Amino acid sequence: MNKQTQTNKTTLIGCGEALIDLIGEKGENAKLTAHPGGGVANMCAAAAKLGANTYFMGGFGGDRMAELLKEALGGAGVRDAAYIDLKDSQTALALVSIADDGNRSFAFYRNKTADLSISADDIDHAIVGMGDAWHRARCLHASSVAMSAEPGRSAQIHTMKRAKEAGIAVAFDPNVRLNLWDSEEALRDVVREVLPLVDILKISEEEVPFVLGSPLKDVSHTIEELGELLAKLRAYGELPIVLITRGPRGAVLYVGDNAFEHKGYPIPAKDTTGAGDAAMGALLSRIVCKLDEEGVEATSESLISYLKRCDGSFLEGLVDWVNLVATYSTQHHGGIASYGSEAEILSFFAKLAL
Repeated sequence: MNKQTQTNKTTLIGCGEALIDLIGEKGENAKLTAHPGGGVANMCAAAAKLGANTYFMGGFGGDRMAELLKEALGGAGVRDAAYIDLKDSQTALALVSIADDGNRSFAFYRNKTADLSISADDIDHAIVGMGDAWHRARCLHASSVAMSAEPGRSAQIHTMKRAKEAGIAVAFDPNVRLNLWDSEEALRDVVREVLPLVDILKISEEEVPFVLGSPLKDVSHTIEELGELLAKLRAYGELPIVLITRGPRGAVLYVGDNAFEHKGYPIPAKDTTGAGDAAMGALLSRIVCKLDEEGVEATSESLISYLKRCDGSFLEGLVDWVNLVATYSTQHHGGIASYGSEAEILSFFAKLAL
């Protein structure tokens, strides 16, 4: 077990994939470097480093790569009570190529890997293993990556439904990776299936029209256009809290019908791997910690109601913080390794005197 003091803080749970990013270095003697990551594992690590009482729930294989993942998560402060050990499975790998502007592309190596091999029974046992931490959970986060094949898909949806039934807020990131799916329509169908369960959605600007039926491509919308697209997306679910990330152009946070925009920070990215996960970790950790401070009941209804009552200054500060954390991550390589504590992030930006 991680050597951490148990607290009475509410918990943030990430359920999904942990994998190894193999990032190619540039230059004459280029080599691949292993970086622990995976969207949900990344979110957990980012949130834990920012002070949230965070648990990762997901499968680990019986190889050395799984041990690297556990070491990285433990080092970030993520609790291990919901780990699911699948000794006969292997760890998924993602080969990451980084362009000159810091943007990345992925090639995945996954065949019956641990992240896809967990079952609904495994999830139920993991929940029992969490003990009171499950009952103190304020939010559960998932993504589509671990839903790209069975039995992982059914296990992930089962987890989201169990959280919903328990009154836990459900967060979701479509995290579109087309090369993991048999077809674009298969991915859309799964995302649309789970949206009715979702209280907090994190989605990139180009993913919004994709989920609505358009091809996936780089796009740029006005705030008015984003609002119109979001209204169409809400035909699939209420989606009371939505964070739309826009790469170097910042992000927009929607609380109900109210939009809070931050235009981002003008700092060239070195590596954008895990930046969206950092944004989600920043958002969820700040919400969970704030509601703990205020003594708000740990239910999805209370979370949504509180955010809708918040004054604009808190929500403007929240989307600013999301951008700070994500931008900080782009100045370092990898996913988990690129995240910092609040003190480290504030110190970094203070030196830049932006």
